[in-house]
Amino acid sequence: MQTINFYQVFIEVRSKAVWESADTLSFFNALFSTVGGGLAAAQGIAITSLSVGIKNYTSAAGKIKLAAKLGKITGALSPFAYIFSAVAAGTGMYGEKGSAAKWTEALRSGNGSKLTGASMTLVGDSEQLALNGWAFARSGQSIYEAFTTVNQARALVWVKGGSQLLSIAARANLIGLVLTGLQLGGEWLYNRNNKSDLDNWLQKGPWGKQNANRTFIEERLLLAYITASPQVSLQTVNNKAMAVLRIPRITARELNDVEFGVSAYWLTNHQRNDWEAWSEPLLYQLNLLSAPDEPLKLGMDIFQHEANAEHGLAVVLRYHPVAGDKSFREKRFETTTLSAQNGKLLSAVSVLKSRKTDAPWLLVNSDFL
Repeated sequence: MQTINFYQVFIEVRSKAVWESADTLSFFNALFSTVGGGLAAAQGIAITSLSVGIKNYTSAAGKIKLAAKLGKITGALSPFAYIFSAVAAGTGMYGEKGSAAKWTEALRSGNGSKLTGASMTLVGDSEQLALNGWAFARSGQSIYEAFTTVNQARALVWVKGGSQLLSIAARANLIGLVLTGLQLGGEWLYNRNNKSDLDNWLQKGPWGKQNANRTFIEERLLLAYITASPQVSLQTVNNKAMAVLRIPRITARELNDVEFGVSAYWLTNHQRNDWEAWSEPLLYQLNLLSAPDEPLKLGMDIFQHEANAEHGLAVVLRYHPVAGDKSFREKRFETTTLSAQNGKLLSAVSVLKSRKTDAPWLLVNSDFL
């Protein structure tokens, strides 16, 4: 199973021209999981086969010889199995796709079942990290004692050390099995409740199991909001770092007639979470990147002195989701880093980190582009 997962992850990341940090973490997580699982399997096979051989021997000398061999094999394999499994658990916790990020996202969503699933996965990963760390330390101690003991025959030393290593492995495997069940159960519960906006729209539509009895106009507005909502990404355009805004249902030719508004905040200090109103500077740094009749694409210049860890950007976009409709929608985006990320989309947020709400709303029109 772990080998299949590694193959799938490898095929996925190999198809990408540039690896992002999340891709690197996913790759190494799958790699360490596969190596750790393989070493644990090899250890299990060795323990089973040699244990059977020990029972078949009638002489004490033969049993001691095989038990010592078992101790040496277990001593050679177990530390590496534990350390690779610990690293796999650690890489599974961190990164944008890790259990810690899923827990944070679930907490923000307010979905109790989703949060429970994410919490189970996070506890499972952290306990796996602690368990394998403990097993590595204890096995290392037993191996060290086996190598440094000089007042006994070497075979007897490894017999004793082997029994200690087998005891550690048995406990680690038993507890690890329970934690794996916790992780899988949490992942299932998280995925079951991690529905996209489109999933929720379908479920509550006329053909869904939770029909909300919305009118056709309401259904149309919601679908437009989901499938054609604005997007913001950080990327390099013509060797320039930019924050790129895409608004699918608006063209540059229509810009003066659609009342497309923007409000922005600039992060000035990470530690104090200080933000300042930044609507006007944003507006004057916008460049038109799309043709007149193509979906609107605007690029905000990010200058070299701005693209560092001390600055961030929060943007609120106000627009009509459907042409001719008078209702407005707002979409909020936020990033605490301005380094170009190969077109990676920023996640929409429900609430901005900025304590201020005084940034003015300004209409974007052709005069600014």
